Amino acid sequence: MTIVNRIGEAAKKQNMNIKTFSDKTGLAYNTAHDLYTGRVSRIGLEVLDKVCRVLKMQPGDLLVWVDDAPVATHNL
Repeated sequence: MTIVNRIGEAAKKQNMNIKTFSDKTGLAYNTAHDLYTGRVSRIGLEVLDKVCRVLKMQPGDLLVWVDDAPVATHNL
């Protein structure tokens, strides 16, 4: 299973570059950069709240679970 980070994609759709995203969320540039480019392995709830408020989106719109496991096949 994989969690896909769509924060950068959502910010781009709202014409936000990393600097603007950082300024609007109040996050440090390096943190905003990592979120924007998907280079994070965990996101604190406080940070996620800031991102959701700025992008006006739900967490489920920004973080999507993708089932990448192969489908089991059974020989009958």
